[in-house]
Amino acid sequence: MFRATVLERLVEALIGRLNFEDLRVPLFVTALDLKSGAEVTLQEGSLLDAIIASSSVPGFFPPREVGPWLLSDAGLFNNMPIAVARALGAEQVIAVSLNNRVLPMTDFPTGIDVIFRNEEIGTKLVNDERKRSATLVIEPDISGRYWLDFRNCAEVVAAGEAAARARIDELMELARSSAA
Repeated sequence: MFRATVLERLVEALIGRLNFEDLRVPLFVTALDLKSGAEVTLQEGSLLDAIIASSSVPGFFPPREVGPWLLSDAGLFNNMPIAVARALGAEQVIAVSLNNRVLPMTDFPTGIDVIFRNEEIGTKLVNDERKRSATLVIEPDISGRYWLDFRNCAEVVAAGEAAARARIDELMELARSSAA
């Protein structure tokens, strides 16, 4: 497991020490409370704490204490919180699905490989169901990369940009209809 300070330094370098209240565009972050077993929606207070809590992937980063909660990543449970966005008042929800394909595999040399493969398949199946309730889904082609593969991040960013550009007409129409 990595120390929390590594993640904290990285996130702080990217966003500073902002609060949700400092943002011009409303934002919410979801995480799982390990104490109660409930999903928590964060939308006030420290943005740094919220992002670290939401990024605290079990087995890789320790959970984060935020207020009364002990929070970790909700990805296995809900990495596409469309229903939360709608419950908070969003009429239009644009979702991004990074695991739109599960490539065939035949070799699982270690137990951790089986765990990761199970998580990959489970997440895809849950997301396939959830994205049906989104207004628009953007699906970057990341060539079957696993979410823990941090090599060539610029390629992932470029894939996301290309996928958004491919849907630009629909995005613009949503923006126009939301402004009306």
